[in-house]
Amino acid sequence: MPWQNRALYYTDALGELHYASQFYSRMLQRVRIFPGNLTEDGKIEEITSGVPVEILNRVQDPGGGRTSLLGMYGKLMFITGEGYLFGRGLGDARERWSFVWREELRFDDTGKVTHVLAPQLPYEEFNLSDDSLYEPLPADSAVAYRMWTPHPRFSAWPDSPMHAILEEAEELLVLSRSVLATATSRLVRAPLLCIPEEIAPAPPADSGDEDPLNDPFLRDFTAHLERAIEDPALASSLAPYVLYAQAEWIDKIKPIQLHDTQTDYLERDLRTECVKRIARGLDLPPEVVEGMSSANHWAAWWISDDMWRSHGAPKAEQFCDDMSEAYLRPALAAENYDGWENVVVGYDASAVVVDPDRSKDADQAWDRGALSYDAYRNAKNFTSDDAPSDDEHQEWLAIKKVILAPDGTPLPDTGAGAGIPAAKAVEEGDNPGDQPGDRKSVV
Repeated sequence: MPWQNRALYYTDALGELHYASQFYSRMLQRVRIFPGNLTEDGKIEEITSGVPVEILNRVQDPGGGRTSLLGMYGKLMFITGEGYLFGRGLGDARERWSFVWREELRFDDTGKVTHVLAPQLPYEEFNLSDDSLYEPLPADSAVAYRMWTPHPRFSAWPDSPMHAILEEAEELLVLSRSVLATATSRLVRAPLLCIPEEIAPAPPADSGDEDPLNDPFLRDFTAHLERAIEDPALASSLAPYVLYAQAEWIDKIKPIQLHDTQTDYLERDLRTECVKRIARGLDLPPEVVEGMSSANHWAAWWISDDMWRSHGAPKAEQFCDDMSEAYLRPALAAENYDGWENVVVGYDASAVVVDPDRSKDADQAWDRGALSYDAYRNAKNFTSDDAPSDDEHQEWLAIKKVILAPDGTPLPDTGAGAGIPAAKAVEEGDNPGDQPGDRKSVV
């Protein structure tokens, strides 16, 4: 559709939109998908072996994995709301899959994919109607499944977050071009230098006034400026130009700025407002477009976690639904797999959001008896291999129950095991009695 071409162009032309287009892509790249049985309560029980696993595992990137495929799905769904799961070399050892934009493929009247855009494209402008840019595919060696976000008006139409902010994108592009024109304009970069005619020396010869450089002053002054630009490393490039004139005319020499960058720079505020409008119009948190520079470590993590639950998870579910409906279930039905109608594609997002350092929380939970040994070690980034032996643990318990004076000497006995060496406490058993400050259990 015409708006999709505009969306693709603006994403390439505007850095803010190109950065935003990576939002879903980066999150989906870390998602692990798997086949599973849909239970009556709506949960998915993972299938770890058998035909469903074999069929789903066929859909991989050329180099293995699904990082590129999932990433491109998230990007195209954000920009155009549409794409094709494309598999080629079916049944061959080099079978490979990808998620592509529809202009990379050509179809016959029956909807079968027949040609694919050649990877060696010219760098100059090219016309996609040129047949020489496409290479034919062997019969029944490729397949393409259309996946799209339905439009609310007609479900067969695609829709995307970019669809609603195309006018704002055009406005931002115009403003950016205006800023570029302002920055490169000679009227902005250089002021107008006003010099009284009375101090301009007469030309050595009467050759007309059509050539500005016929003026000795302008000729020398221009040469001075050019030398400073040609070789700025020379000390003379920083030397001022010396002009001799009568005292009454010195204060008449002045520059006139034709463009005040402080007050006559409307594009600056207009671009800021336009970026904010785009950030509010896209289907993602505004801080993705505006940045999270003001968020600290914890706030940034909470934003990322909220991003996944409110934005990333629905997109991952959409991909799983598309894979189930377009690819997995029809393939299982063709294999006469029993119960294919209950098989769906699920996802595991444990690698998407990385929790911050929770060691202090683990300390507090451990003191309150709310954590197990394994959970406490995981929170501290230790493994079960780092656990102490039984003897080491018993010795630690005995040491913890020895009460020492400020000078390091044991205090008088206040209970069984108090003030005795650790080794002897271990021999006598882990029951030193109640210590001052010990919490007593209430039964």
